[in-house]
Amino acid sequence: MLDADDMQNMQKEQRASAQYYRKMLESLTSAVIAVDAAGVIQVANPAACAQLHRSRAQLSPGMHLNEIEGGEAFWTVVEELRATRHSVSRREITISTPDGPRILGMTASLLEEGDDFAGVAFVFTDLTRIQALKRAAAVNRQLAQIGALTAGVVHEFRNPLSVISGMGELLMRHVEARADLYAKAEAIVEEAGQLERLVGQFLSFAKPFELSVERCAPEEILERAMRLCERPAAEKEVALQSRFEGEVAVFRADYEKASRALANIIRNAIDVLKTPGGAVTVVGRAVGEAVVFRVEDTGPGLDLAEGEDLFEPFFSKKEGGTGLGLSIVHRIVTAHGGSIQYGNRDEAGAWFEVSLPCNPSQDAPIQD
Repeated sequence: MLDADDMQNMQKEQRASAQYYRKMLESLTSAVIAVDAAGVIQVANPAACAQLHRSRAQLSPGMHLNEIEGGEAFWTVVEELRATRHSVSRREITISTPDGPRILGMTASLLEEGDDFAGVAFVFTDLTRIQALKRAAAVNRQLAQIGALTAGVVHEFRNPLSVISGMGELLMRHVEARADLYAKAEAIVEEAGQLERLVGQFLSFAKPFELSVERCAPEEILERAMRLCERPAAEKEVALQSRFEGEVAVFRADYEKASRALANIIRNAIDVLKTPGGAVTVVGRAVGEAVVFRVEDTGPGLDLAEGEDLFEPFFSKKEGGTGLGLSIVHRIVTAHGGSIQYGNRDEAGAWFEVSLPCNPSQDAPIQD
C-alpha cells in the first residue's frame, strides 16, 4: 500500500510526464489534432492552428469538428474509421480555410479503449504549395514537348500566312467598288489575322522566356490590367470595378507580363458573362510578404469534371477558346514564384486568386 509520500511523488511524476508530452506535442512541426468518438477536439497543437489558419481560441479543446470551417472533411474521416476500424495513411483531402482551399496530406489513427471506438488522432501537413509546384513542373514538361513538336512548324506556317494576308489586303483595294467581293476579301484578311494571333499564342506558349523583374507598384499592375479590359467590357456592357487595399513597401515583378496575366483572367471573366448587366470585380491587397489579386464575376460559375484542370494546355470550357490563355497565365505566375487558385462563389459566379511574392526568388529564364 502506497503511503502519502509515495502518492505525492507519483503525482509529481505524472504531472512532469504530462508536461513533457505537452511540450513535445507543441514543438512538432507536423499538425496534430485528436478528437473523441463524438468528434470533439481534445488536443490541437500550434502547427495545426497554423496550417488550418486558425487561432488557438478557434481550434480549442471542447469544439466539435463541424464548428470549424473545413472541419467537415475531418469529421468524414472520423465516421469512416468508426465504421471500418481501419486507420488511413497518406490520404490527401481538400479543406476550406479563411485564406482559400488547402490540400492536406493526412494520416488518421484509431483511438480505442478496449473494443470501443474512442476517437481519432490526425497528423497532417499542408501540401498546397507542393501540389502547386508539381502542377507547374508538369505544365513545363508539356511546354517542352509542345515546343519541340510545334514551334518549328508554326514558325514556317507564318510565311504563307503573311502572303495570304497581304494578298487579301491587295484584293480589298482592287474591289472596293464591288461590295460582294470586298466582303469576301475582308473575311480572308480577318481570318488570316485570327490565325496570326493563334500562331503568336503558340509561340508564346512554347518558347522559354525571361522575367524582366523591376520595382513597381501593384496598384499600377491592377490599373493597367483594367485598362486592357475596358473595351471588351464596354462591348458586352459589363460593369468593371477594382480597388487595392493596404500598402506594400517594396514590390518587384515583371510589370508587363504580370499585367497581361491579370488582364487575361479578367477578360475570361468578361467572356463568360452571357448577357449584358453582369459585373466583374477585382480586388488587390497586401497579404504578408505577397500581393493577392482576386477576380470575381457574376457568371455561371465553373463546371469542371473530376480531374479537369483549367491550366492544362489546350483545355478550354469557352466556345472558340484555344486553351492556351490560362496556361500562359499559370506559367507567368509560377515563374514569379506565385500561385493561382480558382473556385465558385457562394453566390452565382466564379473567383480566381493570383498571389505574387513581393520579392520573387526566380528572375532567371524558365527552365523547361
